[in-house]
Amino acid sequence: MSPKPRAQYYAPYTAASQVGPSPLVPAKFLPFLPHPGNRAPPCPPRPELPPVPSGWVRSFHAIPAAYPRQLKESHGPWSRESHPFRKGEPPANETKEERKARQVVEADRLIEARYHSTEWSLEDAKKAAPPGQFIAAERWRRVEPTGGATVVCPHANGTVKEVS
Repeated sequence: MSPKPRAQYYAPYTAASQVGPSPLVPAKFLPFLPHPGNRAPPCPPRPELPPVPSGWVRSFHAIPAAYPRQLKESHGPWSRESHPFRKGEPPANETKEERKARQVVEADRLIEARYHSTEWSLEDAKKAAPPGQFIAAERWRRVEPTGGATVVCPHANGTVKEVS
């Protein structure tokens, strides 16, 4: 019987970073404006979820996202069914290798679109008045509160995790 492998621990890196800021990360943020008040889209169909443990209650919410979005291209006629970086529908009998290659191409298109996107000024955002976007959230709470902390964990891109 071989001995259990030992965990390795590394000292944290404390030297100054040699990496400059990424050209893909905006260096500034627009001030927040009040959300325009448009209604959230209806909850998409999703598979039945297992019941919550006894003593807990679950609810689903659409939370207004920060407004306006930083990039002009972040607004548009997109929906949950949109795939702006695809050339067409994937074939029904796509192999794992073909799917992987297609996803690499789509990721490259996404990176290129982000690189060429434009940030808008607050004045331009006010004039355009794009509709607000929403973040999907699932809330779990105890039926009988016991104190403690609240942890908010929305999905990174605002979609319901069972759908994405």
